[in-house]
Amino acid sequence: MSENRPAEPATACPGGRTAKIRRAVLDATEGTLVTAGFHTLNMDQIAANAGVGQTTIHRRRGSPVQLATDLPRDMAERSLPSADTGSLAGDLQANADLVHDSLTDLRIGALSRAAITAAACHSVCAGTPRGFYRTRPAECTPVVTRLVDHGKLRPDIDAL
Repeated sequence: MSENRPAEPATACPGGRTAKIRRAVLDATEGTLVTAGFHTLNMDQIAANAGVGQTTIHRRRGSPVQLATDLPRDMAERSLPSADTGSLAGDLQANADLVHDSLTDLRIGALSRAAITAAACHSVCAGTPRGFYRTRPAECTPVVTRLVDHGKLRPDIDAL
């Protein structure tokens, strides 16, 4: 394995030691980004806040830039699923409320600024915001499919 390239993340059972370390490191990264921004990311501080050794982070993620890339991906995986209220108007309103709440949340705003800064400063992170924001439309597809299946939307909705 090349010295300059981080190893692939270890695989383990969900909730195992690897998952707990990953969660602690991502939480520490998130805390740093929220309080101080992207340019302050530093492996010493993240390792100390996560309660792990620096070598553990380097072995799994390699650099603060990689952590800044992994965090939005993790946030997208943990994001709330699209609403299923049983009506098109209800689903649209619930999802609009979720977007509004996210956009006005100070913590999420700080993380969004950090992700955009990372994307602007490092080519490794360039596609990160795009990947994060691609998640929400993918989660809405089942809502539309469900409404079509129940006759509440026309099957040719994409053609409208």
